[in-house]
Amino acid sequence: MEISRDDKIALVFNSSHVLADSLVTQLLQHSGYEQVLVFGDQKLNISHPKLSYFDFDLSTLETQMIGNDLFCLYEIAQAKKYVSDIKIKDLYSFQIAKAAAMNNVSQLCFLSASNTSKTSMNFNSRIRAHLEESLNALPFWAVHTFRPTNVVDTSNQSRWGEKIADRIGKGLDQVTGGMISKFRPTEASLLARTMIKAAQQLKEGRFLYHASYFVDVEEKEKGLRKI
Repeated sequence: MEISRDDKIALVFNSSHVLADSLVTQLLQHSGYEQVLVFGDQKLNISHPKLSYFDFDLSTLETQMIGNDLFCLYEIAQAKKYVSDIKIKDLYSFQIAKAAAMNNVSQLCFLSASNTSKTSMNFNSRIRAHLEESLNALPFWAVHTFRPTNVVDTSNQSRWGEKIADRIGKGLDQVTGGMISKFRPTEASLLARTMIKAAQQLKEGRFLYHASYFVDVEEKEKGLRKI
């Protein structure tokens, strides 16, 4: 079952992420949301009666983080800036999520990455893993964590190249045991649909969506695509 209410408020952080355009566009089109509040240091090339923009300001988070579903897109640049002494509680992603949770925002949809691991030699992979753990501990009704491969937005590109790439990829998959599909970039529009759909579910708890999940969804959608 999915949530059928049509008066939800979506909170989106941050506007500079490659996913932001697709996510905000689809949230505005979704009948379940009457307002979409976007936070970040830049405005998207989108205007709509349901859409409002806010500069990200730590001092005003408590008064602005009011809504139903928070879509939080991890900002990797901040962690890189403070490699030597970064603390999870100092990350913008955590601070904005904490403010939302304290204001009784029901759900968090957090965009992480496929290589997230506490034992990784990569700094950002380790930081994301600890951040995920901290976000799951916040008092949200539901937390949905997404770990796709590299996110790309090819919405304005020709599908001709995609068809050729699919044929080549399927052949290489047979040779490599599925390694091509495993590391295939995740399309922004597909990821946005998946995140929004997850936010409409009626299940309480903590949910993790691995990279393979998006490959499966993409293949099912291609099977339904009209020729």
